[in-house]
Amino acid sequence: MKIKRNFLILFLIIGFVFPVGEAGAVFLLIAPGAAAQGTGEANVARVDDAYASYYNPASLAFQNKTSFVGMHVNWLKTLVPDLYYEFIGFTSPGYGGTIGGHLIFLSLGEQLATDADGNELGNFKSYMWALDGSYGTKLSDNTAVGVGFKLFHQKLADDITENEGEGKPYSTDFAFDISYMLRKQKQFGLISKIHSAFGLNSYDSGKDKFRFGLNIANIGPPIAFIDEDQADPCPTNMRLGFFSNLYEDKYVSVNMLMDMQKLLVAPYPSMDWDGDRKIGDGNENSGVFMNAEGQNEDAYFDPWYKAWVTAWFDDWYYGGDIDFDDNKFIGGYTWIDGSNEGLPDGSPQPEELIFDEVGPYGCQDCDVAGENSASDFVPGVGQVVKELGSKNDRTFSKEFEEVIFNTGFEIWYTENFVLRFGYIYDKEGDITNPTFGAGVNFDGYGFDFGYTAGEQGHPRSNTLFFSLSAEI
Repeated sequence: MKIKRNFLILFLIIGFVFPVGEAGAVFLLIAPGAAAQGTGEANVARVDDAYASYYNPASLAFQNKTSFVGMHVNWLKTLVPDLYYEFIGFTSPGYGGTIGGHLIFLSLGEQLATDADGNELGNFKSYMWALDGSYGTKLSDNTAVGVGFKLFHQKLADDITENEGEGKPYSTDFAFDISYMLRKQKQFGLISKIHSAFGLNSYDSGKDKFRFGLNIANIGPPIAFIDEDQADPCPTNMRLGFFSNLYEDKYVSVNMLMDMQKLLVAPYPSMDWDGDRKIGDGNENSGVFMNAEGQNEDAYFDPWYKAWVTAWFDDWYYGGDIDFDDNKFIGGYTWIDGSNEGLPDGSPQPEELIFDEVGPYGCQDCDVAGENSASDFVPGVGQVVKELGSKNDRTFSKEFEEVIFNTGFEIWYTENFVLRFGYIYDKEGDITNPTFGAGVNFDGYGFDFGYTAGEQGHPRSNTLFFSLSAEI
C-alpha cells in the first residue's frame, strides 16, 4: 500500500496548545471573540452577546434582541502563516426563550502531497468547520438553562491511499452542549462586605452584580479517520466561571471575571494490574490484553457519560504499574540467564536483571543504562522513565495541574469604551499568556480588539483578534 498524503503535521499544528493526545477535533476548543481574549478567555459567566452559543447557551435566555457577531484571527501565525480562524454568530428571541447559533471555519492552509517515496504530487488544502444551533430559556428571573447541538467536519487531506475502502482523512461528527447560568443584582459574600465598608453600594445602575456560569461542551461519540479502532474521544470540556462587579458609579464600572476549565476525557494507559510485568497475556485471555482475573490491562478511554466523573479521578484513584512505552511489558530490563523467571510470585530479582540494549525492553546506545534500577525503563535514547512504583507517584494534586485558569478585568467608561486585561494559566499545556484588549460600542454597534502576549517564540504569543458586533 502506497501512502499518497502526509497529513500528520496538521495534527501537530492545531494540537500544539491543546492536549491533542487525549482528544480529537481540538479546533472546537479555540475560544472565539476579541472581548474574551482581552480578559484571558474568561467569558462563561459574562457573555451577553451572540458568542453565547459557544461559551454558555443558557445566557441566551437573558438576551431579548437580535444580534450578530463576527471574528477573524490569523491563529498560531508563528507556526503557519496561512492558518485562519473565522467565527460568525447570531441570536434571535423566540419559542419561549432565545435561539442562537454560530459557524466556525478554520483554514489549515495549503499542504504539499507526496507519495511513499517522497515524490511531490501537488498541493492540497485542509480545513475544518463546525455549525451550531443553540437555545436558552429561563427557569426563573435569575436562572436559565441552555442546550446546543453542533455538526462539524474535518478535512485533513485528500484521499491518502490509492485503494478505496482503506479509510479517509476526513470525518463528519456531531456533539451537544448543556449549560446553566445564575445572575444576581446584589453581591455575594466578601465582595458585598467590602462594598459596604467603603460605601460602594450607593450607586445602582440595575445591572447584574454577580453571575455564575457552567457549560459542558462537545459531548459526543468518538472521532475516527483512518482506523475506527483508534478513534479519539470528542473534546468534552467543562467550563465554570464567575463574574463580579467590583466597582460602579455614574461613569466607571470595574468587573472581574474568572473561568476554570478541564477537558473531561478520561484516558487510561496500559497498566499491570496483577503485577506480572506483562500487559494482558492471561491464562484464558491470551492476546486480548486481559490478565487471568479478566481485568483489562490495555490502554482505553472512558465513554463520555462516564468521563464526566472519572476524568477528575483517573490520575490519583487508579494505581498500578504503567506501560508508558506501550511495549506490553513493565520495566526496561531483561533476565541475565534469559529464562524470564524470577521469584515464585513472578516478580523479578533486581540482581538478576541486566539492561537489554537491543531488545524490546530498552533502547540502543543508551549511556545511562548502568546507572538506573530495575524499576526504570528507557523508551528512547537517553530518556529514563519509571514504569514501576507509579501508584505511589500518583496524587490528587496532579488532577489540578490539568485545570486551565482564565482570569480577567474590565474597566468601562460609560457604556461606550472599555479596557481589558487578563491572564491564561495552563500548567499542563505550558501556557502562561497575559492578554490585553479594548472596545468601543455606540448604539448597539461594537468593535473589539484583543491581544495575546507571552514568551518569545510561543505559538500563541503576539496574536491579534478583531471582532464586530451589531444589535437590531
